[in-house]
Amino acid sequence: MSKSVLDGFIKSRHSCENGNPENSNYMKILDSCLRRNDIQWPLQTFYKTIFLKKQEGMALVIALVMLLVLTIIGINAINTTIFETSISGNQRIYNTAFYGADGGIDDFRARAWRDPQIMDGTKTSYSETIPGSNIAYNITSTYLGEVNRGGVPYQTFRVNSEGVAPNFPFAGRVSVETLEEIDPSGGGNVAEVKKYN
Repeated sequence: MSKSVLDGFIKSRHSCENGNPENSNYMKILDSCLRRNDIQWPLQTFYKTIFLKKQEGMALVIALVMLLVLTIIGINAINTTIFETSISGNQRIYNTAFYGADGGIDDFRARAWRDPQIMDGTKTSYSETIPGSNIAYNITSTYLGEVNRGGVPYQTFRVNSEGVAPNFPFAGRVSVETLEEIDPSGGGNVAEVKKYN
């Protein structure tokens, strides 16, 4: 670069300092490049310095954006974990209530042929708690009449068993309904026809 071009930069420095303050800063940087005896490539050094100066603080911005992204990912992971825990808790409550209701159906089968009030239809409901647990079931039965199967008169009942999970009186309820054909002569012979859930 010729000496006249460098002199032109120095003269323009003095004329720009009274104008835009940003121009004044650029001229100061150019001046420092010239003072370092960077005669061969003052413009290249000047532009590199300006370019790098404009990028001050970029690392902070990038770090903050990455922190924001990681925070969002973390919040989503926490929400997913809470949701999955809620689903598994609800499944556990449902299973507890379902097995309570199913146990009520088994209890009705074992008890009905020995209880004349159930067999003649005068006792239509009762409640029990499964021994050794807090799981309860409520039995409601409807006598539908007699059906003859192979010469054996079976008494037919529609039985609804509602299982109740402990400590969840409203959410933890499941009903199981069956049609039961019970041999009244004893021995607990049962022909289960249909089971609804």
